[in-house]
Amino acid sequence: MGNSCTSKPNDKKVLMVFTNHDKLGDTGKPTGWYLAEAAHPYKVFTDAGFDITFASPKGGVAPLDPGSVDAAKDDADCIKFHEDKAVKLKLEKTVALSTVAGHDFAAVFFVGGFGTMWDFPDDANVQRVTKEVHESGGVVSAVCHGPIALVNVKLSDGSLLVKDKEVTAFTNGEEDAVSLRAVVPYTCEDKFKEAGAKYSDGGVFQSNVVVDGRLITGQNPPSAGGCAKAVVASLSRKKVVMVFTNHSKLGDTDEQTGWYLPEAAHPYKVFHEAGFEISFASPKGGLAPVDLGSVDASKEDAICMKFHENAELKKMLESTEPLSKVKGSDVHAVFYVGGFGVMWDFPDDENVQRVAKEVHESGGVVSAVCHGPVALVNVKLSDGSLLVKDREVTAFSNGEEDYVSRRAVVPYTCEDKFKEVGAKYNDGGVFQSNVVVDGRLITGQNPPSAEACGRAVMKALIVA
Repeated sequence: MGNSCTSKPNDKKVLMVFTNHDKLGDTGKPTGWYLAEAAHPYKVFTDAGFDITFASPKGGVAPLDPGSVDAAKDDADCIKFHEDKAVKLKLEKTVALSTVAGHDFAAVFFVGGFGTMWDFPDDANVQRVTKEVHESGGVVSAVCHGPIALVNVKLSDGSLLVKDKEVTAFTNGEEDAVSLRAVVPYTCEDKFKEAGAKYSDGGVFQSNVVVDGRLITGQNPPSAGGCAKAVVASLSRKKVVMVFTNHSKLGDTDEQTGWYLPEAAHPYKVFHEAGFEISFASPKGGLAPVDLGSVDASKEDAICMKFHENAELKKMLESTEPLSKVKGSDVHAVFYVGGFGVMWDFPDDENVQRVAKEVHESGGVVSAVCHGPVALVNVKLSDGSLLVKDREVTAFSNGEEDYVSRRAVVPYTCEDKFKEVGAKYNDGGVFQSNVVVDGRLITGQNPPSAEACGRAVMKALIVA
């Protein structure tokens, strides 16, 4: 945890795992791995300069589904892959997973195809290698039927890798579309739901890539290239600067304030699990005071307590980087943490505005939650236009200010200010989770929106 997420020693090594199974149940028909689900990711990985190893549960020949060759006859990337002599040789002599150490690879990618339904789910080495990649900080990825490799993977603490995680794979509707639901031993969709995963169905043969931290899955053949691109993006070690308030007094009251614990802890966890390099900054630098009331309000929230009690994070919050030293063009995203304190030091700070402008104009993501979006109301771009004018945004609402009896205390409300500058303000309801995405501008309304806001940023950075 902390300012730098250490890179794996083999950041350019990717393990592509293929099935050894070549019989389609009791039909007598041949099967294997699916051409498009290997060819497109392979091109993405080679274009990115990755060192690729082909493996399979048993090693040796990895059989190709002949039907997938015919289906891809007009796909130049697939035909090039299929006719490449060096690739053919590697597919005839895949490495046995029993000889593979997962911690030697930055990512594992399970290639799909119907054959995987018979040899991936219960293979001890499929499960071991996946666990080792994940627990050494790598990316676990798979496409189409390939994600079935993950359903039984247990981590060192005994928990299932996919439980409560967002995933996708070949859907029940797609099995029905190809009339094979009765042939496979079970469906991917059913098995993931049984394992307690949050399964995503993007529509029959529609591209759908799901990113949950360092777990990346693609639904079907059209998702293969996008799934691999998400892996490459995840391995690029995205940099995120989280900006905290320095202000500790609640207006003219004698009450203490600062930044709000859940609005930092939950996004931080999302960014950390995605492998992002995270830095902490504030307008003045130095101490960023937490709103003590938010600590008490979060005492039953394990994620918040873990963040609050982490010694390294405490040191970072005591010595945040002054925004004057931060170049927005050096980071991929800025995330303005909320809390009442921001209402006094974010809106008019020239470096708050400069960093947001630089991040935006260099193609990065500008994001904020709760009161944090007030940082954006005065941000002007190089052409003189306001960043938020005519853009969809959200922030702590007037109704929420009234609910906590603070409308008369803050200098103005976020809702009023956004409407005043011509933004399209969105109110999702009092303390209802609400995240608004307008291109690379991502805002969350309140504390319940913090994690989802972080996830939206993560997806914007990883999924092309």
